Amino acid sequence: MSLEFPISERFTSFQGEGMNVGTPEYFIRLAGCNLAEKFGGCKWCDTPYSQHKNQGELLGLETILKEVPRDYPGRICVTGGEPLYHAGISDLFDGLIGLGFLVSVETNGSLPIASCRKYVHAGVSFAMDLKCPGSGMAGHNLFENIALLRRGDQLKFILADRVDYEYAKRVLKKYPCTASTFFQPAYHALDPKELAEWILHDKLSVRLSLQQQKQIWGVRRGV
Repeated sequence: MSLEFPISERFTSFQGEGMNVGTPEYFIRLAGCNLAEKFGGCKWCDTPYSQHKNQGELLGLETILKEVPRDYPGRICVTGGEPLYHAGISDLFDGLIGLGFLVSVETNGSLPIASCRKYVHAGVSFAMDLKCPGSGMAGHNLFENIALLRRGDQLKFILADRVDYEYAKRVLKKYPCTASTFFQPAYHALDPKELAEWILHDKLSVRLSLQQQKQIWGVRRGV
């Protein structure tokens, strides 16, 4: 039996967050998130249509790989939901690498990345969230993942208020990180200007991330 994954959507758009912002990418969004199915989900989840596995269409690995555009773009973002929540996900990474693509994996920071760490030198990078108190999911962070992030990976904090900001600062002080680190205001919860002023005042070595896709198209699917 062919390996299958529940797919919520596939589309080409600009990467709207983090170090590759503004770069055209092909997105593969898997349905099903461990935080949603087991703990009620993150307050700031902006893809409620992909929280549960039954929200996706089951597609075989061969079909997914066959339908990946070969000409444009050269980057693929595997996102969710939560990609690492799915058995056999490494086979999908292998297949995409075999097609010659650079692959980034967006993960919520609550599942171990150790089993997939080998892929960092084979064209796969990780963009990992760490949940702050405002999300309601901070108790599920796996801080040991931070030490496994490398240059070329990303660590992102979604911040809703000053409490979240101070929490993120404490995490970075306790768990030094070599990956590019981003502070991103929760959409319509924290004024980006206010966050920018906090970062500059405290002279933090982090980067400010805004959700470019929402600035262009608003809140909608397929972007």
